[in-house]
Amino acid sequence: MNKSNNKKIYVNRKERIGGLIYVLMFFIIGAGMSGWILLSQSDIQHVFSRKDIVSAKMKRQQDFKREQEKAVSACDLIVEKINTYDPSVKAVYEKNDIEFMINELRRDYEANRSDKRYMVYLHLADFYQMWFNDKQYLWHLDSNYINAKQNLEECELGLEKKKEEVKSGK
Repeated sequence: MNKSNNKKIYVNRKERIGGLIYVLMFFIIGAGMSGWILLSQSDIQHVFSRKDIVSAKMKRQQDFKREQEKAVSACDLIVEKINTYDPSVKAVYEKNDIEFMINELRRDYEANRSDKRYMVYLHLADFYQMWFNDKQYLWHLDSNYINAKQNLEECELGLEKKKEEVKSGK
């Protein structure tokens, strides 16, 4: 058996205290540097700036959702008014009311022009304006067609009457 393996190494008290101080010093320096890296001013600002950006984005999304809810009811009202609008009735206030509501959609877009989501308001306003103009134009075409048809019938009757007069005058 080998007795040399069972030898104990004695370390004096001064070396033990020195080793403990080194270990504690490295631990404190390591913990301090780790804390400084994790909690440095630029990193904290970066975390909070991201939080501010996310909260601002969420607020804009909630605002847009509320605006959409208002716009949906306004669009339903515009559709109802255009469907019930009769150009033959000389009610200027109805026409002005429809055009005012369409222009309100445009104003919503103009107020939030930088946000691309509001472009839908401009497209809706253009669509409703075209639909309203087409309804008026088609009514005018239809009324012109009816007037032309009545004039043609009157002309044909007058022509028949003249033919009768010419035949009876002979």
